Amino acid sequence: MSKNFKIKNISCLNKFILSYNFLTVSTLFVLSCIQSWYLYLQISNFRWFGCDDLITLTLVSNKSISELITALESGVNLFPPFYFFLAFFLLEVLEIGKVVLLWLHIPMLWLSILFSYLLFRTFLSSQFSLLSTVVIATIKSTFLTQCIYVRPYCLYYCSALATTFSVIKFLNYSNKSNFIIYWISFQILSLTHYYGLLFGLIISIPLLFIEFSFIKRFWLLVITLIPTIFVYSHFLPKQMNYMLFSGTTGGTSFYHIFNHYIVLSFSSLVLFLTITIISFIVSRKFKFSFKTKIPYSLFLLGVSPLLINFFLYLSYGEGTYYRYFIPAQVGIASIFVWLSITFIPLPSVKFSNTFTFVFSVLLISTWSLRNFHQNDNTNNDFYTGAMEFEYSSLLNSEIPFYTSHLPTFLKMIHHPDWNSQTNLLRTDDVDFIELPKFSKILTPSSLLDLLELKQFIYHYYYSGPHSNIDFKPKKWAFENGFNTTVLNHYPLVIRFNRI
Repeated sequence: MSKNFKIKNISCLNKFILSYNFLTVSTLFVLSCIQSWYLYLQISNFRWFGCDDLITLTLVSNKSISELITALESGVNLFPPFYFFLAFFLLEVLEIGKVVLLWLHIPMLWLSILFSYLLFRTFLSSQFSLLSTVVIATIKSTFLTQCIYVRPYCLYYCSALATTFSVIKFLNYSNKSNFIIYWISFQILSLTHYYGLLFGLIISIPLLFIEFSFIKRFWLLVITLIPTIFVYSHFLPKQMNYMLFSGTTGGTSFYHIFNHYIVLSFSSLVLFLTITIISFIVSRKFKFSFKTKIPYSLFLLGVSPLLINFFLYLSYGEGTYYRYFIPAQVGIASIFVWLSITFIPLPSVKFSNTFTFVFSVLLISTWSLRNFHQNDNTNNDFYTGAMEFEYSSLLNSEIPFYTSHLPTFLKMIHHPDWNSQTNLLRTDDVDFIELPKFSKILTPSSLLDLLELKQFIYHYYYSGPHSNIDFKPKKWAFENGFNTTVLNHYPLVIRFNRI
């Protein structure tokens, strides 16, 4: 079966390095440099006030590996451990500043651009591989949209592309070194995000038909899955047992699936129309031609969100979110490009070089004008609805501040100018057991603690089921001898004073 998967120029990494294709190398280099400069500006203006960022920072700030493992077992953070072990090693072992978690996005950007090109190159000419890479990196860059988070999304993106490329390479050259590359890529992918296992399995389907004996294929599958199964069996049941953020990602439905594909397919549609229209102008004819073989693994990468969403729809029913499926963009673009080149023959190489250069420069320039002229809002410390009230008077207040909203609590305790005593108020007994496992700073306060106070301020903001606690402020105040003064209605901010 592997002969049926022979895809053009599979050793394209070596050819890319040695070909001295000035157009390709220079254009990708300029694209990478410009987008790296954009990331540099974003990193320079970055503020640690996003909930995802603060959860990651709190997680990897545990002082020992045993505390980190205990924290990873908590449902506060529903991810496999690889990214966080790496972050812990950089921050706590090597004692590099926390901003390194942002600087890592720049080399991953270069890898994402390189792997995108190499994947397109497995079935396209160098000119149209370059054009495809520039289009998905500029019209709708799903990679760059995730670089504002200190989370595993960019590593997840790169490892998905690397795994897809290693599958294609192993199909064509089934040797030990290529299997080791595939094995490593698969482990990084599956141990970075739980959907990574599903992505890895889907894009690896062609390996089931490789020309090996059944026993050999079976053992290759076992060797590939053993590390993931071992890690998942330890962490996943404990994380699923207590999911603090359950209900915040939305349900899975065909409406959600359709909307995700619209977002992911926008650049692919532009690519399809561009190639089809320009090709028709040159050739003046439509012609169905299936000489170019279907890029099977890339096709599977593109349809993987459909399969994963359908699995979620039938089983768990929750977890559909756009950023979870960003690695599929390259696969979707590959499907659109393959369709376009089956409808109409590609134009001549001479025209392709000229058009590719002009169109690539136009896209990179347009992307630069759009992104470098955006207003910078990163200096707004509390930019979410949870803090849309006059909180400046509370910055140096001696009145204890209580909130049931975890993101607000994290923002306040990490805020450099916030000196007020800040507490996380909870009423569910499970929270008192599970939250301290994630970090001791998340040890909650109870309603009994409030009875010992003469005055305090309570804050409530709804951002999902995890925000709710069994606390009715006015009723509780009446029953326990407190007066209440509403400082803000939404988010709700109430001052309590003992009568």
